[in-house]
Amino acid sequence: MDGYAREQVVRPVEWFTHQPKGYSHAESATLTTAGLTAWRALVVDGGIKAGDSVLVLGTGGVSILPCSLPA
Repeated sequence: MDGYAREQVVRPVEWFTHQPKGYSHAESATLTTAGLTAWRALVVDGGIKAGDSVLVLGTGGVSILPCSLPA
């Protein structure tokens, strides 16, 4: 769905999720880019699982986001 710069969209409710409590709109918006990129790199490509230790190098949005994921 092309949603760039839209103020409103009409789609099935299953396509959406609630904004995490305590997150600003800007912080929540990064979850779909940096968050999914980090998740894919760690879980899908890296194969990590609960209990694994991970060293994350970098200072950008994608590298910092894994620090906030549950251990």
